[in-house]
Amino acid sequence: MNATFSLDTLRAIHDGMSTNVSAPHSIEVAAALVSGDLTNGEGLTQELTMNSVLFVQGAPSPLGSGDVASNFRYKHDKTINNQVCNSWMKLIKSYSEISKNPIYITSLPRSERKYTMKMSEEGNVSLVNNFTSEVDRDFSDLFKGFLESFKIQQEQMKVIREASKGAKYNTYFADIISLVSMVNGHFYGETKYDRCFLKPNIIKSEDKDDSGKKLLQPVKSSSGREWKPTGGHDYLYFQQSKEGEEGAVEFALIKDGSVDMIYDQVKELIDFRGDTPTKKLVRQFFCEQGSYSRWSDYWVNDVDDALTILAIINSFRVDQSTESNKKILTKFEGIAKPWFEQLQI
Repeated sequence: MNATFSLDTLRAIHDGMSTNVSAPHSIEVAAALVSGDLTNGEGLTQELTMNSVLFVQGAPSPLGSGDVASNFRYKHDKTINNQVCNSWMKLIKSYSEISKNPIYITSLPRSERKYTMKMSEEGNVSLVNNFTSEVDRDFSDLFKGFLESFKIQQEQMKVIREASKGAKYNTYFADIISLVSMVNGHFYGETKYDRCFLKPNIIKSEDKDDSGKKLLQPVKSSSGREWKPTGGHDYLYFQQSKEGEEGAVEFALIKDGSVDMIYDQVKELIDFRGDTPTKKLVRQFFCEQGSYSRWSDYWVNDVDDALTILAIINSFRVDQSTESNKKILTKFEGIAKPWFEQLQI
C-alpha cells in the first residue's frame, strides 16, 4: 500500500452551512505534523476560525513519564522530529488565540485500550481482549464481516497487514476510537469530557534543571521496560496549569470510565448488517459541520487511518436519503478509491 500523509477537507457539507456563522469547523489531527497547511502560518490562518474545534489523537503526557504519544514525534529523523514539535506548538498557540473552544483529546491511554487486532500471515484477523488475553470471537466475526463487506478477503489482508509491520502486525483501533470520541465531543462534550488547563513545553535533549541535571532522563515502566531519550531529539510534554496562567491552554479529556461505552460504539460503527445509533450520530456530525479537515497518515505506520475512513463510509452507505449524505459518502469513497485499486478490488 502506498504510504501517504494527507489533509482531506470537506467544505459546505450541508446546504446553508457555509454561510452559517455558528457552524463548527472541525479539524482532526490523526498524524504527526510533518508537513502541510497545518504546519505553516498561512495554512493555519486559512483553517482556523472562532468556531474551529480541534480534535487531537494523542494523549498529552508530563515530563518524567517517558516517551510521548506517537503523533507528537517522528522518531525516524531528528530534524523532522524537532519540526513536528515546533509545528504542534504553533498549531496549539494559534488555535488557542483564535478559537473559543478547548482542544479535545480523543485518544484513550494505552493502558485502557481493551482490544488488539492481530493480523496473521494467512490474512486472518482476530480481536484479543487485552485484559483477559482471550480472543473475542463475536467481535472477531463482526470485524471480519465488516472487511468482507468491502470485498477485503484474506488475500487483501496479507497486503494490508504490512503497514503494521513495525507494530508486529497488530492494531489497536486508535483512529476508530478517536472518531467515536470526536463525535461524542461534538454532541456530549459537557458530559463525556473533563476540562483542564495544560501548558505545552518542548524539552530539548540538552536542557537541564537548576542543579545541572538533564531534564530528559530514562524512565522504567512497571513491566520493567526502560525508555531512554534519543540524543538530539526534542520532546513535547504538557504540564498541569491553571486558567489565566501564561501559556495555559484549555483541553478536554475523555472522562474516566468511558472505555466500555466507547468500544460498544466502535462495534456499532463497524456493524455491516444495517443502521445503528452510532452510525446515525456519525452522519449527523458530518452534516452539521461548516467544514471538516482531517490530517492523516495512510498506511505509514499502521492500518488505522484507512479503517476509519471505511467505518465512515459504512455509516453513510446505509442511508443515502439526502443530498448531504450522498455528497459526504462520495467524498470518503474518493479517498478510499486508490486503496481498492491497489488491492485490485
